[in-house]
Parts: sequence; C-alpha cells; structure tokens
Amino acid sequence: MQTQIKRIQINLQPSRIATDNLMKIIEKDSTDILCIREPYKIQAKMAGQSKKYKIFSSGEGIIRAAIAVTINRVDTILIK
Repeated sequence: MQTQIKRIQINLQPSRIATDNLMKIIEKDSTDILCIREPYKIQAKMAGQSKKYKIFSSGEGIIRAAIAVTINRVDTILIK
C-alpha cells in the first residue's frame, strides 16, 4: 500500500498576506509538508504559522527557510 504525501514549496517573500493565504490553502487541500522560503517573521521569529504543526527553521536569529509538517504519521527530527 502506497501513501501519497502532499507537499508545497513556496517563497513567501516575507509577506503576512501570503502567509495567511498559505495557511488557508493547506487546511483546504490537506497539505502534509510545506517547504517555505523567506517566511514572514516578527522579531526574527516565524509568525503566522499554526502552533499545531511541527516547524523546523534554519538559522539563528535570521530565518531564511523553514519546513512545516502538518501530519502526525510522519516522524520528524531536527539535527543541527
């Protein structure tokens, strides 16, 4: 049995509006994994992302990319 994983790769160009719309899209389409480039930030922290997702971001203080996993059936770990 194969399981398909829905994923999106997007550059948000630090836009709050783009982030809000992205959250609506992933809820509607049941997206499993997001690859986010240039996420929206407030005081060097990702903003506008749902707390129910596992979010992994790159960089200390400057976030240039992030991955958000929206499903629990995928095991994740961050290795620095």
